[in-house]
Amino acid sequence: MSGWAEEAYMCFKFRKELQYLPRIYVTPFYAYIETLMTIDIGHGIKRNVKYRMSMPGLTSVDVDAPEDKWAIYILNSLITRAAAETNTATIAHELLHVYRRPDPKNMKLEQLVAMQGKSEVERYYIKEKEVERAEEFFEEPVSSMLISMEKKKSQLGAGKQYTKDAEQVPASDILERIIGPSHRELMHRLMDRWRSAQPPV
Repeated sequence: MSGWAEEAYMCFKFRKELQYLPRIYVTPFYAYIETLMTIDIGHGIKRNVKYRMSMPGLTSVDVDAPEDKWAIYILNSLITRAAAETNTATIAHELLHVYRRPDPKNMKLEQLVAMQGKSEVERYYIKEKEVERAEEFFEEPVSSMLISMEKKKSQLGAGKQYTKDAEQVPASDILERIIGPSHRELMHRLMDRWRSAQPPV
């Protein structure tokens, strides 16, 4: 895996601006979001169907430094079953999340508030705005790898071959799965720090 990470890093145009290299953890689990979609099945008939968004790669707090750093978490079966280009593109995608996102302790309160009251799907798309046009942040060949990966992700059933038989964790529970029961205390500490950093009204 180090070769994929090195290729993603070396092709990243802003690598000199990274404050640190995020750790990459290989996990037996992946996060998912389940939502209802309305589809037209013809003759004016619409039906609600469940739609699942799987995330075999994600960025979350570093389990060893949850208040200070982000880390990349990648599903083991993605690494073992996917092509090298897919793994490189996945790491590149998550590396861009780290670059575009303030460290946990430096996140602004309004950024956190913006996520409150949102559904998991809405939160997902808010986060994905961080990495819009990701290919523009990387040199070739990683730029083309990212374009190819995004096209595949848009296909129905994409990624099932990687997530089959793996542990499934709802996105809302992923922080607890990563750092355990202490995740509530962590959130309280970060909230207190964010509030204290806000200028007085």
